[in-house]
Amino acid sequence: MKYFYLVISINENGKQYAYVLKTPQCNNLKNTLDIKNLEFALLCETKKEAEKIATNWVDTYKANKTYMFDYS
Repeated sequence: MKYFYLVISINENGKQYAYVLKTPQCNNLKNTLDIKNLEFALLCETKKEAEKIATNWVDTYKANKTYMFDYS
């Protein structure tokens, strides 16, 4: 079975985070993307590509001081 990787960006009260979600090709994306506070979703063919994008997004959130899990 072929899989796709979704880069997911969540925005909760101005704080953001991103992560990678693996989904089978046969999944209904509408149901897969029924995620609370979803801001962006980007479809990628490889895990490596998705992880690179998610890392870039997280780095941007940190630089903007909007990263949800940055407690410093």
